[in-house]
Amino acid sequence: MPAHLSSTGRLRAVGSNRPNQPPISPLALSGDRVLLLQGPYGPFFSHFARHLSRLGATVRKINFNGGDHFFYKGPGTDDYVGEPEHFPDFLREYLTTHRINRVFLFADCRLHHQQAIRICRDRGIPVRVFEEGYLRPDYVTCELDGINGYSHLPRDPAYYLGQVDTPVPARRSTGSSFWRQWWFVELYMFASILLRHRYPHYRHHNRIHTWKDVLDFHRNWLVGARRKLAVWWRDKRLTRQLAGPLSRGYFLVPLQVFDDSQVKHHSRYRDVTEFMRELAASFAQHAPVRAKLVFKHHPMDRGYRHYGDFIAGLAREFNLGDRLIYTHDVHLPTALDHALGVITINSTVGLSALWHQTPVKVMGAAIYDIKGLTFQGTLDEFWKKPTPPSQILHDCFRNYLIRHCQLNESFYGKQPFENTAKQYPSTPRKP
Repeated sequence: MPAHLSSTGRLRAVGSNRPNQPPISPLALSGDRVLLLQGPYGPFFSHFARHLSRLGATVRKINFNGGDHFFYKGPGTDDYVGEPEHFPDFLREYLTTHRINRVFLFADCRLHHQQAIRICRDRGIPVRVFEEGYLRPDYVTCELDGINGYSHLPRDPAYYLGQVDTPVPARRSTGSSFWRQWWFVELYMFASILLRHRYPHYRHHNRIHTWKDVLDFHRNWLVGARRKLAVWWRDKRLTRQLAGPLSRGYFLVPLQVFDDSQVKHHSRYRDVTEFMRELAASFAQHAPVRAKLVFKHHPMDRGYRHYGDFIAGLAREFNLGDRLIYTHDVHLPTALDHALGVITINSTVGLSALWHQTPVKVMGAAIYDIKGLTFQGTLDEFWKKPTPPSQILHDCFRNYLIRHCQLNESFYGKQPFENTAKQYPSTPRKP
């Protein structure tokens, strides 16, 4: 069995206390030979390549499907059109031929990216992984070796408390980018289908392979829009209740997308409903009798799953009556401010809760599951004595994240990397 595979075939979470996370700047040095693999939907990696070129790096890119090709056609671009099992051999030769010494990719749970991370780790080539920001809004993550459960970020609170109190760069707003993201996704899907003949063996992680898949995607999007409108008034009223008569009388559960890679790869749950059932059973037996449990649906999951009947079934099964509440669009900051505590698998909402000084219990693998930040006892104990995070530790941890693995950028912004170039100017390679 390969060294970094678990018995289930998953890349093993590395979690470590070793303080090896370098500062995020300047991403590349003059003379570096950089390889980009898959990026987020849209032209972000195209902008990123220009940014690296300005730093003096030579940039190459491997495209895996038509969407990649549509958004990135710069110099040094190559296509991988082979079968997934042959990619490791292709990549080893590619790294050698082009003398690559730095790799960037988006999301570390995709098959090609898992293969690349293992190969680069064996060769001592640093890999930085882009992902949605740990801190939101206005940040994206760019972390060495892996993110979330694969992260090397220290789990020792003393490490963060011992950091030099260095000011972090001032945060600028990246603005709203919903419609740009939507447009990029549309273009990516259509390009992937139209150019499928060019990449016959590619299998997309979101199962967008045929025109039927595209139609299903749009159908689910319309279902989600209809559901959003249907619950708008009810959730607005619930927000007022959470800040009023229900304040400090409920626990909040931010649900994750049904096929979230963080759930599949970094938790013991096969499905989000397993997590919900475990919470309901424990809540019924150990929570204060007047407390309520609020399940908040993930906005990106609205068109794919609806848990109303399932939650009603849990209420009947565990004799909880109206103590279980299901909501879609309750105002999250308000809900966090007034909750007794938050229970999550490993959602970044947990970090938002810590910002609001709300007690958090983590049920999966998360970078912020650290003594002094999150509750370290059992779930049964959490209902009875939720403990808020240390404000000092939180501030130290947050500042460390910003300095070492957060970029004040948006994947779907109009002018990415202009702010990064100002904050992290080019640094020449030392002789």
